[in-house]
Amino acid sequence: MKIRTEAALIRLGNLRSRHFVVEAPNQRGVLRDILSILIDGHNIDMTALDSQVVLDDSGAALARFEIGITDEHVDFARLSSDLRAIGVRLTGATT
Repeated sequence: MKIRTEAALIRLGNLRSRHFVVEAPNQRGVLRDILSILIDGHNIDMTALDSQVVLDDSGAALARFEIGITDEHVDFARLSSDLRAIGVRLTGATT
């Protein structure tokens, strides 16, 4: 199997095992801000990251990030609150 294909399959597996999804305004630096909260505020260990740009109901562009994690005990209520403070919405989590 090609290395890129194998890497993609591993990343997909990591995303599917335990992950959460956030949506943010599609602007420069938003991923850095999200990662700062994950690392500094919650000490979350990421295993994968997938992103896409989607349109909200009004037609505005949103960056949608699916973030794979290894952590079993994440305080999603606190994480959601911290993300909302920077204009980011936690839309789902699979643990």
